[in-house]
Amino acid sequence: MGCSIQKHHKILGSTIEASKVHKVTTADLSIKPISFILKNEYDFTLVYRLGQPISQSHTAEVRICFLRETNEKRAVKIYKKDISQSKRESVLKEISILKSLDHPNIIRIYEYFESLSHIHIVMEYCSGGEFMTDIIKKHALNELQVKKFIRQILSATNYMHESGFVHRNIKPDNILLEDETEYAEIKLSDFGTAAHYCQGMEERAGTLQFMSPEMIQGNYNEKCDLWSIGVITYLLFTGKLPFVCEENEIEQKILQGNVDYSGEVWDSLSEHAKYFTQVLLCREDSRLSTKEALNHPWLNEIQTVSEPKCCTKLLSNLTLFHYSSKLKQALATYLITQCVPNSELRELKEVFNYLDKDGDGKLSREEIMQYYLQDNGIEEAELLVQGIIDTLSCEKNEFISYSEFLAATFDQTKLLSLNNLKKAFEMFDKEGSGSNSCQEFKSIIDEINL
Repeated sequence: MGCSIQKHHKILGSTIEASKVHKVTTADLSIKPISFILKNEYDFTLVYRLGQPISQSHTAEVRICFLRETNEKRAVKIYKKDISQSKRESVLKEISILKSLDHPNIIRIYEYFESLSHIHIVMEYCSGGEFMTDIIKKHALNELQVKKFIRQILSATNYMHESGFVHRNIKPDNILLEDETEYAEIKLSDFGTAAHYCQGMEERAGTLQFMSPEMIQGNYNEKCDLWSIGVITYLLFTGKLPFVCEENEIEQKILQGNVDYSGEVWDSLSEHAKYFTQVLLCREDSRLSTKEALNHPWLNEIQTVSEPKCCTKLLSNLTLFHYSSKLKQALATYLITQCVPNSELRELKEVFNYLDKDGDGKLSREEIMQYYLQDNGIEEAELLVQGIIDTLSCEKNEFISYSEFLAATFDQTKLLSLNNLKKAFEMFDKEGSGSNSCQEFKSIIDEINL
């Protein structure tokens, strides 16, 4: 679980219900990343060493932590167990939602712990910190930079909405930069207020300055997230929130919806940029959906991205790639999502984003075809793409997920190294009694000549 495989003493006397250790066999093997994000039954402090604090709210603290076995840096969100029962249920719901999301711009969760006193959620560490803190340091963004970040936020939000979830608290504090480089991408985080969405939701959630008028009125749907993204867009363009007033007047200002688009800043921006902001900061029935926003002319004015240098090699190899067994595919999925640091995925992520033309966080048949049609006829390209989808899509969908792409394109010899296989074997055979698994692991080791 999260590559934390060393043997630890179990927590004694815990009254917390814990899923029993399950020996995974190839007969019931599930290959989706969610299958490997599990509750760790051992004491958090035996698996991780705590580092310095990152942030704190009235219910949780986020800190750096280090995996004791490898010293890998991660982040951990810590909830005290003296929270109310409803808050505890909210935390467990947050974990459940994060487990199900597989997108390059959504924070990755590795594992979680629940003891008598705390709940620990272990996630990837984003060294770039909070998005807005970095923006303030840089003083200003040009329109192209704003466009890049908004597209990434929309891509993550669209993926959430298509998965049936609404975030309900999209704001700069909950958007992180994955690293400190100029090419850093954003990661949407803090899913504590996220929920399954439906028409006519009533519960107020999130932060008032980024809250849609219909949420204030108590009857809203997933488009509340689009309002929040509109507020962020306005903030990035102008350096201020659209409703600047005394706190007790904010609700009324939001309900009135009179947004100021006058002044030098707006005069200097393109008409498409201004209109894009306007069709987010408007009545719910006139507001764009995430899919419509991603297809808006302003976002599609992004300069043509050149093909990444490693693209040809990676995608040529992809047509020849195959998994020799279901176990090997599960191994690759486990290792790529749980054990490979983000720093080693940069080139693969660049290629994925290049292929993902509509920015929805998945590679459709049409998007993959678009690439292979450059050097192949229609029939040959169709055969190549069908072979890739048949090989990689664990649920035989008409698309390739982010993790499926990473698992297939990462250096397989490096991914299935002896050290990584040992970590994975501990995961797949907790009690050390799976003789069939042993034989299959041995065949994989022999296959890659380790």
